[in-house]
Amino acid sequence: VTPVPVRLCLSGPAAGVAAAARLACSHGLDLVATFDVGGTSTDVAVLRGGEVPFTPAREIDGLPLRTPMVDMDVIGAGGGSLARVDEAGGLTVGPDSAGADPGPVAFGRGGTMPTLTDALLVLGRLDPAGLLGGRVPVDVAAAAAALEVAIARPLGLDVQRAALGVVRVAVAAMVRCLRAQAVRRGLDLRGAWLVAYGGAGPTLAAEVLREARMAGFLVPPEPGIFCAAALLGGEVAADHSATLLAAVDDDAWPRVVAAHQRLRDAADAWLAGEGVPAAARSFPLTLELRFRGQGHDLAVGFADGRLPPPAEVLAALAAAHARALGTTVEGRAAELTVLRVRAVGRLATAAPHPRPTPLQLHPHRRVGLPGGRETVAVLDRAALVPGTQRPGACIVQELTSTTLVLPGQRLRVAADGALMVQEMRDG
Repeated sequence: VTPVPVRLCLSGPAAGVAAAARLACSHGLDLVATFDVGGTSTDVAVLRGGEVPFTPAREIDGLPLRTPMVDMDVIGAGGGSLARVDEAGGLTVGPDSAGADPGPVAFGRGGTMPTLTDALLVLGRLDPAGLLGGRVPVDVAAAAAALEVAIARPLGLDVQRAALGVVRVAVAAMVRCLRAQAVRRGLDLRGAWLVAYGGAGPTLAAEVLREARMAGFLVPPEPGIFCAAALLGGEVAADHSATLLAAVDDDAWPRVVAAHQRLRDAADAWLAGEGVPAAARSFPLTLELRFRGQGHDLAVGFADGRLPPPAEVLAALAAAHARALGTTVEGRAAELTVLRVRAVGRLATAAPHPRPTPLQLHPHRRVGLPGGRETVAVLDRAALVPGTQRPGACIVQELTSTTLVLPGQRLRVAADGALMVQEMRDG
């Protein structure tokens, strides 16, 4: 099989979205937004019914790529994003990043500009004794001094309020990104669950949940390596597509049926070459369609891999048009532009389930919260058993991430060890 390196673009975040979809289905969650916050970026996707959304094209660093990818949005807001006061006197966070080298000021590797991580450390939301179970020492005083010079003094704030401002600006950008993704796909975030992972996702999810008025957020075990673990299991997949301009009617359909069979045969041969047993293969179908006279296509998927007759395709296109654009189209001719068969092979061995690593933690910590500094309980995730419930504010710490639960929210540990957080309701 000829290698196609472009298919590796965003493959790590894409694996996380697929794993989050499986996790959401296992919890019976229908409408879900994925929230992957790492060192330089936040990656989000919104999906329904466990179906991973795909887009036929996107841009990477300004370059257009006409290859199917998971439909996710990426913004420059992560733990290493630089905070500054801009020329207009406004506080900004990102898109520039300190990167791994020199990294946040608190890491002591030469960084001089404060980052989101520095703000979280000054607020006590991250362990001042060090990250990765204390293996990465941090200098909170240096982080506070950088915030004082770059943010607090120019804005006339104390350091704590400056740090809270950095977090609020970052969260606002993340919520805007989530809402834009949802609106583009005709979905409403209210009632959706957030699946939070990456090193910083669980730390910021509580404020995103509250700002976006979502139903709750869920944190898988070892969220900092969630995408990496997802790459080790789940499935292998590759797209096989053909450009085929054809009317969606009975006269043109035999040509479409023949093209579909050719792609299906090629997809089946690819999976055979990957060593996937026949019983573990599936071939979801996507048709890119448009009503005659439209200048853009809509992707309509058929998860069972069956190519429906024209009347059923037209009905599916009308439903997709109504969901995406809010208008109903009836009795209008349509045409097919691209036919895509996705070869999917389920792997025999699932990704290993990470076991939480016990940590040596101080049981309480002073933490900067939206309502002021409070002393909150610090919990070791490795010690939490399924069924545990606890009101916020509290912090759940583990090796690869930290989960913050705000006052007015409640933490529950699910049967599979996932952390589930929701707003507490009166009564």
